[in-house]
Amino acid sequence: MSKVITSPVKKWSGTVTISDPLSLPQAVKFQQAIRDQAALMRKALVEAGIDVELEKAKKTDFDKVRISTLKVNEVYGEAILDCVEEWNLEGIENPPEYLPGTPGVSAGKLSSWLINEITALFKEDEEVPNE
Repeated sequence: MSKVITSPVKKWSGTVTISDPLSLPQAVKFQQAIRDQAALMRKALVEAGIDVELEKAKKTDFDKVRISTLKVNEVYGEAILDCVEEWNLEGIENPPEYLPGTPGVSAGKLSSWLINEITALFKEDEEVPNE
């Protein structure tokens, strides 16, 4: 099965088809990207003088640090590309070799949207219906 999602990014309008469910290799690669981003965030917090565990960090702590869109795309790029079955976005090849890096705001919105959509597949599995 697959899941067709519609892009909220004006620069790249259209749809993307993601695997649903993710295969084990896709899930493992995406989970590794999540861990890699957490390590980057932890490093950024320490460099900003905020020495707390990620789980104990407050929103105000995260507001003091930024991870660039390029770094996020570098961490998640390959995992996202592996989870997408088909790209039907205006201005992006099917399949693209890489996620777009510019323009920065649109590239960030695109990667954030895809990360959120793929992450939702994990949360969906964890929900237990009321019986």
